[in-house]
Amino acid sequence: MSYQVLARKWRPKSFESLVGQDAVVRALTHALDANRLHHAYLLTGTRGVGKTTIARILAKALNCEQGVSSKPCGVCSACQQIDAGRLYGNLLPIPEARIQVGKHGDILALGQRTLEILDTPGHARHHISVVDHTAKGIFSGDTFGLSYWELDVDIFPTTTPVNFEPDAMHASIELMRSFKPSGIYLTHYSQVTEVDKLADDLHRYIDALVDITNEAAMTSYLLKERSTCSWLHVAGCRSESDFCNRSGSECTGPGLLERTGREKGGKRLIAS
Repeated sequence: MSYQVLARKWRPKSFESLVGQDAVVRALTHALDANRLHHAYLLTGTRGVGKTTIARILAKALNCEQGVSSKPCGVCSACQQIDAGRLYGNLLPIPEARIQVGKHGDILALGQRTLEILDTPGHARHHISVVDHTAKGIFSGDTFGLSYWELDVDIFPTTTPVNFEPDAMHASIELMRSFKPSGIYLTHYSQVTEVDKLADDLHRYIDALVDITNEAAMTSYLLKERSTCSWLHVAGCRSESDFCNRSGSECTGPGLLERTGREKGGKRLIAS
């Protein structure tokens, strides 16, 4: 591609040409020149503040063939590849023959360990968990919730906005519990051991989240009903069908007002 947007074409290539991040530049250049580097650096901030630019310059400073320095040469092979965005070479596709699609119940032999694949939807429909029969543990991903010990959160269900399916999550939790694991390894974070207690807590929290969602949905529905009643009143109509008759349009199915009496009395608006 011959065309590049200006932000990439004129991206600063050295700490000296970087503008607007004096404190960060000063800290990094001192660390590089004094050879007092941390094990890792985390660059955060809103879009456009220079995170990628600083990361590229830092990568050159660490990988320059002339040695670690706050002033990389910019002409060696490593510097040029980093500037061109090719530090790690070209991405190659994995041959299809090396890909094995994990299905529920599949058994894998990995060294001295026996692994079993479980289909565990609820957090996401594509989700699988892995049972390590040798260690008597389960790698659950996010289906068995998340745990933040530093915040005194023993367990809490993960509920993605688009894939949260309470019934499926309940079933997946019970499936994992049926293996009686000594521990479950969470993506966020580490190992939990009181599996039965935490499973009961998850069931209770999931039901609570469903109730909260239903209450919010009912509130939204009733607000819509109230708005509908207002414009029918302005139009001088007693019902939607009356409005349709007066306007000459066609009504299909029961109107909002006719449905109110049936649905606002506690009918759940989503499947739990």
